[in-house]
Amino acid sequence: MVLSKQKYFDLVGYVPHPKQKLFHDSPARFRVPCCGRRFGKSHMAGRDCGAELFLPKQRFWIVGPTYDLAEKEFRVIWDDLIIGQKLGLDKRVKKAYSKRGGEMWIEFPWQTRIECRSADHPENLVGEKLNGAIMSEAAKHRKDTWERFIRPALADAKGWATFPTTPEGFNWLYDLWALGRSPNPVFKDYASWQFPSWDNPYVYPLGIDDPEVALIKATVLPAFFDQEIAAMFNAFVGKIYEEFQEVTHVREVKFNPACASTGALRTH
Repeated sequence: MVLSKQKYFDLVGYVPHPKQKLFHDSPARFRVPCCGRRFGKSHMAGRDCGAELFLPKQRFWIVGPTYDLAEKEFRVIWDDLIIGQKLGLDKRVKKAYSKRGGEMWIEFPWQTRIECRSADHPENLVGEKLNGAIMSEAAKHRKDTWERFIRPALADAKGWATFPTTPEGFNWLYDLWALGRSPNPVFKDYASWQFPSWDNPYVYPLGIDDPEVALIKATVLPAFFDQEIAAMFNAFVGKIYEEFQEVTHVREVKFNPACASTGALRTH
């Protein structure tokens, strides 16, 4: 069954900006939006999942490196449905919202449940069949949280996963993000984006030319700006070529046998 995301967005009063809409419109099963701060990634991921909560007998997880980080997307869903749509007044809707106690979940009368889980307690990530998962702040997760626990849980129902995050160098999340850029058809279920903070017109009306962006750039370390605002993977300590960006500087070069036979093969 498929629900209309747009009707759900209208219901909760959500108007995605153009770059968020690219994410929402993607049919990919595994979506990796790499975003700068204040892009709106938590609202985007939470509301994308919220539309599916009206399907019966579904189970969804929001998995954070900690409960605090998982709470961001959960708060969006809670505010939209439990408060905004007043579903909290319906006694058939079971729920809990306690970060300190590690209890954040909603269960609807049609046997659909969404809950937060923390990767700090991997023993609690075993044994569930999932229809979808949000890997909150995915770059902060350990690789085995995804590969050992969450990915196998999605297999039965052919479930989806979303990885909203700000980058943290060329770690495991970068490798996953790269699959969404690969021309290899075996990775057709993956999609990825690089969304800098200034792609959010609600916060930065003038985009990259917004005075607030210029002020941040002038007052923080370049590596911080590249990672946290420009959503670049290249920001890490010890890099020799600071200007290097794989998207810009790496391209496919076709092998030329004539150059190889004359010893003139070059790499660029």
